[in-house]
Amino acid sequence: MPAAPNQLWFREAGREFLDKLCPRELPVIITGPEVDKLRQLGERAWLYVVTFCKSDKPRLMTIQDPITKLRMEVLFRQVQYMVSEDEWLAQGEEAES
Repeated sequence: MPAAPNQLWFREAGREFLDKLCPRELPVIITGPEVDKLRQLGERAWLYVVTFCKSDKPRLMTIQDPITKLRMEVLFRQVQYMVSEDEWLAQGEEAES
């Protein structure tokens, strides 16, 4: 799947990840095709949200199987979905640096 400038798909040890790099706003926007892929992958899917990218201590939040854990608000005809900061913070686990 081609990556937009603020995202990257990659595989590691048989798991597939969707990485949202440095969101400009605290909500995370996920596209319809990304939601479809996350549904397809189920427990093998991970959502990474990276914040404070330009600081000395960037913050990484990981969410396994985000489709079952996150409430996503439809923004536009099931083409874009928004996950609020409160939602991804509550469901994510902060990775240790």
